Amino acid sequence: LDEGPSLASVYGNLALLHAKTGDFVSMERCLEEGERLVPAVIGRRQEFFLKHIRGLCLMSRGRYSGARLALEEAIHLGRALGDRHVVAFDEVYLAEVLIYLGAYAEAHRELVRIGPSASGRPRSMALARQAWLEALIGRPRDVRRLVAQHEASETAQHVTSLEAWERVYLG
Repeated sequence: LDEGPSLASVYGNLALLHAKTGDFVSMERCLEEGERLVPAVIGRRQEFFLKHIRGLCLMSRGRYSGARLALEEAIHLGRALGDRHVVAFDEVYLAEVLIYLGAYAEAHRELVRIGPSASGRPRSMALARQAWLEALIGRPRDVRRLVAQHEASETAQHVTSLEAWERVYLG
């Protein structure tokens, strides 16, 4: 294993696994080790990946303000790098974080903006989060419309964990 991008990816993925299992001390240790390599050793692409991972880890930990900052930084870096794929996911995760922070109007603006331009999994994720938000603010007609749109949307690949969260948000 090299001392550069591969090692940063390993640290990032380990951090996310630790976050998902509730081992936040190990999560933070892995993030710090990966970020120690940035940017001199690994460059902007891995810095972007680690910001993305930090945002997801902080979401798992319930640290939504920190997740918001990390995801905003990841989106900024990802756009500069031209990575529309991961940016599309991070935009949905950012909208989710905004919901958890109670910034409903901002989350709604983001989800409405994301919806038409997204495709595949990010689109279905955005529809599920938007349906959840509409339920929270008491708009049952919009919830039904979004659930129907979600059911009609197609994704190229099944991802069990992401689909499970969509079902949670769809009620």
